[in-house]
Amino acid sequence: MNGEDLLLGGLSGALVVLSGALYALLFTLGKLGRSKPLLQTAFLAYAVLFLSSLVLAHVLLFSGWWVVVIIVMLIGYWLAPQAIWQLCVGMHKECVPQQSQPTEKPG
Repeated sequence: MNGEDLLLGGLSGALVVLSGALYALLFTLGKLGRSKPLLQTAFLAYAVLFLSSLVLAHVLLFSGWWVVVIIVMLIGYWLAPQAIWQLCVGMHKECVPQQSQPTEKPG
């Protein structure tokens, strides 16, 4: 491995972290604001994450269990923001009191 590969590995590793965080942030903001463009941008950030993971694995000559680790990481990055969103929605449904029908005062 030469210096160029090491630099490219470091840059692609940083891009994995940044694009993963950007995916989670944009996914959440897209869901909160019900914004289709934000959700599409979130999926674009995930595509960058996916591609930078492939570059990282190729440049650093990952094989065997390291490939499994990258696959598990990609699955986790894909599912975690969606699962956390569902958890938050479910918890807030339970916390918000149901609105009752107004009752008429006798009299």
